[in-house]
This record gives sequence, C-alpha cells and structure tokens, in this order.
Amino acid sequence: NGLGQVATGPFPPSGPMNNPDITPRPYDLEAARRLLDEAGWVMRDDGYRYKDGKRFEFEYTISQGSTYSEKVAGYLTAQCAQVGIICNTRKIDWAIFAETLDNRDFDAITMAWSQSSPESDPYQLWHSSSIANRGDNFAQWSSPRADELIVRGRQTLDDTERMAIWHELHEVFYEEQPYTFLLNTPWIRFISRD
Repeated sequence: NGLGQVATGPFPPSGPMNNPDITPRPYDLEAARRLLDEAGWVMRDDGYRYKDGKRFEFEYTISQGSTYSEKVAGYLTAQCAQVGIICNTRKIDWAIFAETLDNRDFDAITMAWSQSSPESDPYQLWHSSSIANRGDNFAQWSSPRADELIVRGRQTLDDTERMAIWHELHEVFYEEQPYTFLLNTPWIRFISRD
C-alpha cells in the first residue's frame, strides 16, 4: 500500500544501527542473468538453467495462511522463471514451522521479525556460534568478519563507536547476503482520542 521501504539489511531504517549510506540494490534482470551465467548456470533450450547437469530448482517454504508470504511466493516464482530458475512453493502449518527451522529442513524460507528499539543485539541470530545445537542462526551463516564485529560491538560502551561498528556490520550483511532483506513496514497504530 505504498507504506513500506526497500530493506538493505536487518536494522530498521529509522534506527541508529542502520547504515544510511547503504542504498537498495537496483532491480536488474539483465544483471541477474549475467551473474548466473558467470556462476556457471547456463540457460538451455528448454528455458531452464543448468550446472553440472542439474537444473536450477529450489523449494520455497512458507507458512500456511500468511497472505504476505503467498504474495512473495507468487512474485518470487514469476521472477525466477524470467531468469530460468524453478521455484516450487511448499506451504506448511505454523505449528511445524519452528521445527522446520530447527531441523534446517528448507531451501529458502520467509521470515518476518522486528528489532528492539532503539538497538538490538545481533549475536543470537547472526553469530556463527548460534548455528550449532539448533540455534537461532538457522540460515547457518558463518562470517568471521561479522562474528568479529558482533563481539566488538557488544563490548563497546561508547554509543558513537558502537554505531560505527553496527554500520560496518550492516555493510557485511549487504555484501554477503545471508538473507535477502525485502522490506521494512511501519507499525500503524490507531489511538482513541479518549
């Protein structure tokens, strides 16, 4: 409804952790095709991309009944088809969603989450130590640079210095893409005059 902002990372755009110098990547299907070609995913006559004899196909897991996830799934499937990738949507009940995350039983998945204000601790979701034992780093992202920044940021008491560290971490998210951050949506609240 025209209220969201394109996301560049996990930090809310209005918060101090967000690096304002990072801008959203442009929408560019030609660049996507070029990058896929460079990565060895070759388009064949059947309209699909292959590498080492295997077709580029993946499963996109969403929660049953989520209208947002349904919209994203439809859009993602259509966009993938334009570059020769097959995206199959798998709908699961919310009751088993957490188990699916814990077991890492997905190729791709959509999550919606919100940060604490004004600052969140990125350790639980992003530090590589949170991969083991069904930890909350279910994307299984391991980045030595991110780990170092997360630890340093948690140990830094000076706000200005710590925000500079979080801005650098934001750059690491942007470059390494452990998630594809889609959008930031505002919280809309209605308050009675009474």
